[in-house]
Amino acid sequence: MNENHPYFKEAQKRAGLVVGGKWTLNRVLDVGGMAAVYEATHRNGNRVAMKVLHNIYAKSEQVRQRFLREGYLANKVGHPGAVSIQDDDVLEDGTPFLVMELLEGESLESRLRSNGPLPPAEVLFIADSVLGVLASAHDQNLIHRDIKPANIVLTQDGIAKLADLGMARQTNDMRLARRERGRMIGTPYYMAPEQVQGREDIDEQADLYSLGATFYHMVTGQPPFPGDELEPVLEGHLYGELTPPDHINQQLTGGLGEVVEWLLAKKRKDRYRSAADLLIDLECLLEGKAPRLARSKIEANTLQGLAEGEAIDDGDELEPPTTAVSQTWLLILATLLGISVLVNLVLLLR
Repeated sequence: MNENHPYFKEAQKRAGLVVGGKWTLNRVLDVGGMAAVYEATHRNGNRVAMKVLHNIYAKSEQVRQRFLREGYLANKVGHPGAVSIQDDDVLEDGTPFLVMELLEGESLESRLRSNGPLPPAEVLFIADSVLGVLASAHDQNLIHRDIKPANIVLTQDGIAKLADLGMARQTNDMRLARRERGRMIGTPYYMAPEQVQGREDIDEQADLYSLGATFYHMVTGQPPFPGDELEPVLEGHLYGELTPPDHINQQLTGGLGEVVEWLLAKKRKDRYRSAADLLIDLECLLEGKAPRLARSKIEANTLQGLAEGEAIDDGDELEPPTTAVSQTWLLILATLLGISVLVNLVLLLR
């Protein structure tokens, strides 16, 4: 938890507050840009997590609706790997809150900060768990738009859960898409190029890129384009050349590196087509095999490159002879012509 967050002190003031006559806010668990999360206890003894919108946003109807939409979307996913929302209500001052399942454990961000790069087996386990949630969400035409280590919770039971659908939206919600056009929705270190551009047609490919950026952080200990300045990070996603993960972590197996690089392609058409396709390759890696789709993609690109090279060679025009060669042939021809004229002249005189 970041105690230096600008809203941390405000969140601390609510600790001990009794909400609705039945919930007691025990302590602050986390503070984000939009809300604070508390450990809370129901009067019947049940412990939950409670997400409360910051006061500064409480009077904005648009923000309130977006905040409460998270609960609806989280339950729409319908996957055990997604953090479930149990209830929503408002405080006495009208500030909305969400009641969620309480997860005992730590965020993936915290684990990476403490341990650095994770072993490939752990990376694959976390990736497989999160991808199952994403596949379910995408089946519901729902995109998360903020996949990152801070939103993946590693529970004490050894389960990886995907949290925080505060930035999620449905791909067919064109009204919201038009309203958000030109805005960067997501977290810069893990944001897909099309999110950086603020495009209206964001789809599941953005989640796959962000998942790839999260994989990259897990296997190398840093995001794909690290830095303290925002502009170079964003330019990295748009135009920067990715350092292959196995160049940073030389203990990394080639197969996992191939999967990560394919996920982080600049163009959407060059990434995995879907979470289901990515799941095929993850299952291969879990079984100790080469990633079937990524490997075939690399081989196809290699063959295409060779074919394009042959086409260029076949189409090359013959180069004109050099000046020296031309002069030599002219001299030979002139000599032959002279000999021919001399022979004819001798024959004529005879």
